[in-house]
Amino acid sequence: MRLLRPFLRCLPANRLLVVACHRVTPAFDPYDPQTPDAARFARQLDALRGFEVVPLTAGLAALREGKLRRTSVAITFDDGYREQLVVAAPLLAARGYPATVFVSSGFVGGPNMWHDRLLWALREGVAGARLDAVGLPEAVPVALQARRQLAERCTAAVKSLPLLAREQAVALVEAACAAPPAPRLMLDATELRELARRPGIEIGAHTRHHPILAACALEEARAEVSGSRADLEQLLGVPVGLFAYPNGHEGRDFSERDVGLVREAGFSHAFTSDWGAVTPASDALKLPRVSLYRQSALGNALLLAREAWR
Repeated sequence: MRLLRPFLRCLPANRLLVVACHRVTPAFDPYDPQTPDAARFARQLDALRGFEVVPLTAGLAALREGKLRRTSVAITFDDGYREQLVVAAPLLAARGYPATVFVSSGFVGGPNMWHDRLLWALREGVAGARLDAVGLPEAVPVALQARRQLAERCTAAVKSLPLLAREQAVALVEAACAAPPAPRLMLDATELRELARRPGIEIGAHTRHHPILAACALEEARAEVSGSRADLEQLLGVPVGLFAYPNGHEGRDFSERDVGLVREAGFSHAFTSDWGAVTPASDALKLPRVSLYRQSALGNALLLAREAWR
């Protein structure tokens, strides 16, 4: 990494790479190998050593004013997991890195998110349980790897359903699998306030219940977008001006109608899951992000450098 730093200093000026993160587990979970544990997340953060890591709002302002002297990085998290407070925040603080956490307000102090409930039910549920009720004519297998593959198929089958249908499908899987109670994964109100008080941490909105906005009726989508901002501002007592679209791919997960709802709700910037660097020409309500999916710090640093040059 030290040898790479002179090269990184030559990256284009006035580019902002917004890194999207989600869960950070304390230890490696073989059932969910794509989610980084603390050690892997630390390596991802090490990939940023050659970049200037900036607060998201400040970075966007500097970009707009043409003041980013070189490619900079901002770190974001989606959803509002407890791990973002107890696992990720200490690793960020140790390096002096700021971050923005986009919170789905309807899960604060409430149930786990729908896909985590599915994963838990299929991981811990009774072998042989049938899933015909959600359109999967198969039974829960014994082997962990096979259960993980089934969870991927089940998640894909449920993901794009409207909110009510999605909730009903998850409840049917939970009832069929009869798994023991799951550990609480989401922040409660006290923990969210604690996270928001941490130096360098900013809170943004991520809808109330993480629906696919394009699958929502107009008034339901409006309530999800504007309601998330109102919920968080009431909980935290500070303005919330940033938004991230659930799933976040334009045309598939959100439409121009939903961009209009984000504008109507008063958000200044909104972030997608579409890949790329933010430049002065980027649409403020359709800003791209990147992910650090490689295993090594060097690999992720090169990934960021490639994206800055594109």
